[in-house]
Amino acid sequence: MGRVAAIVLIVLALIQAIIAGTAIRVTNEDQIHLGRALTDSFRLAKEHNPRNVKMWAATQHNLNCCGMYGPEDYRPSNVPSYFPPDVPISCCPAYDPNRSDLVQERDREICKARKNFNDIGCKYLVLDMYVDSSSLALSVIIGLIILECVLSIYGAVLSKKQLDASRRKAEEGDNHEAGGK
Repeated sequence: MGRVAAIVLIVLALIQAIIAGTAIRVTNEDQIHLGRALTDSFRLAKEHNPRNVKMWAATQHNLNCCGMYGPEDYRPSNVPSYFPPDVPISCCPAYDPNRSDLVQERDREICKARKNFNDIGCKYLVLDMYVDSSSLALSVIIGLIILECVLSIYGAVLSKKQLDASRRKAEEGDNHEAGGK
């Protein structure tokens, strides 16, 4: 039984290694696709698509960033640069996702007037988080593969010891019966 478990763990480790090698590796092409998806999502958020507005509010709040490349992404083209960009409340440190944006409008106006909003864009932070998360997942899988290999070796050794002990016990029983006759 111990050998079967050891073999199953080795097979499982091999399958995980194959999946990890193909699925978790982040390529430049993956980052380009994610960048395009972020750009499309940001455009939809600026067009007031509710799903994308919520996603960008959460992203900007959680990563302390604003816009794709910075708060200037929220500046309408006809507004001179000496006026602050029209950033959403989620770009401001005072943002509380548990309160409605309507209630927080005064805080947003103060944040804009004082230019107290987050000044870095979200794109590269999201890309870095994606790469870091993939690396973390790969590290965890490698750790699990190593653990499975160690457990399979331990199971095989334990199984061999039990088998040897059973054989010795059987031999001792045979020798004892032969000596008694």
